[in-house]
Amino acid sequence: MVAQLDLTLAPGAEVRVLTGNCKGQTGTIVESEPKSSYQRSRIPVQLALDIKWLKPSQLEEIKEETSPVEEENPNSAALEEPPTEAPEITYTWLDPSEIELEEGTQSRVETDAKAIERYAEDMKEERWDYQHSPPVIFDDGTTKRPGDGHHRIKAALLAEQQILCEVRSGTLIDAIRYSCSSNQRPSLHRTNADKRQAVEMMFATLIEEFGSIEDIPRTGRGKSRTDADWSNRRIAEHVWVSSKTVDNIYTELELNAKITHFTEGERIEVIEAENLPDEIKAGELGTLKAKDKKQGLWVDWDNREASFIHPDKVRKTDKAKPVEQAIENSKPQQQQETSHSLNGLASAPPTSVEQEIQHKAASVGLNGKGKQVLPDVPRNEAPESLSVSEEFSTTPPKPESAADLSADMKHITTTVVNNAKYFSREDLRVVIGVLVAEHGLDAIDEILEGLEKKAG
Repeated sequence: MVAQLDLTLAPGAEVRVLTGNCKGQTGTIVESEPKSSYQRSRIPVQLALDIKWLKPSQLEEIKEETSPVEEENPNSAALEEPPTEAPEITYTWLDPSEIELEEGTQSRVETDAKAIERYAEDMKEERWDYQHSPPVIFDDGTTKRPGDGHHRIKAALLAEQQILCEVRSGTLIDAIRYSCSSNQRPSLHRTNADKRQAVEMMFATLIEEFGSIEDIPRTGRGKSRTDADWSNRRIAEHVWVSSKTVDNIYTELELNAKITHFTEGERIEVIEAENLPDEIKAGELGTLKAKDKKQGLWVDWDNREASFIHPDKVRKTDKAKPVEQAIENSKPQQQQETSHSLNGLASAPPTSVEQEIQHKAASVGLNGKGKQVLPDVPRNEAPESLSVSEEFSTTPPKPESAADLSADMKHITTTVVNNAKYFSREDLRVVIGVLVAEHGLDAIDEILEGLEKKAG
């Protein structure tokens, strides 16, 4: 039977390691004088390669149980379940080229090239201690995958050396989960991005095993490490990160799984739900325009401005968008087309000042570089004897004042000048050409002079 280790046991007791990098290994308690406060709270155990100082809670004693002789049941052989064996662990020298490094078992965002070169140099100069924390390899009978030691294996490749490895029986998922819990080497500290990737990889293996994030066992009742209960707390302990980090990533993954049930362009209706934002009422209708894995659904509402909403608070609907007001129907065709294009831009999530420029450019027929559509306005042709500069000087006469220009044209001119760096040379040429053709060069100059004085 297996019993919890007693601190009073004499040296020579056989024990098995329950947790940590040496999990699954068996060894013998030995006599050794502690040399530090760290060792005084631990027990020396002789494992296959060297002595490890381990906490009592990490160990269990291996004892044989004697039981009274029972009458043999002829059917007992069929009823007995096969005994559960500890994973087989062996230590062997491997050619690093035999180890598969490209199957996504590395839980770090990127490897440290300088550390690999440093390790390789130590191996070439015979300064490397191969017996100290050898890489853990999981072998499924076909492929050998590293659970940790990616830097050391790449260093052995670079140094063209074999490397001592701890080989266990296991699958790709076993290797990934071990990698997520083992990258704690003091010489290679994990970044926040490394920790996040390790948590996401853990969730990926659980989704692969159970089918979806909603199906992951999360009862919260598991008290043993063998229980199939993967709460956020247990995942945090496994990956060595805070519970808050796991909670945040779980919320993102859960939201991302929910928004995949919706498609852009679908009609959306707000349902009765708790904690609705104050500005949102049940029964409101809108059109889904975009999806964001951190904020939810971006909806263009029928009766107010677009905003984000959680997918739990809406449902799909067949209710059509209300008919536009009569004033909208009375607009000239060209004006309606421009208005629709502007509405389309307004309904998308805001991005940058460039979007504002696109709105203003669209009102004068600009639809992007190389796709200009100029308004149908009269243009005075210059006599053949005049130069290009003289032609511009003979454009329609200057209005009585700049006040005669429409407010829209003034705003367009101001926007173009203030944001000229966002336009290509061709776009600037066309926009200015349109303005000059409709209002005259002198009128545009007057606006520019006003802007210059204001800037001064």
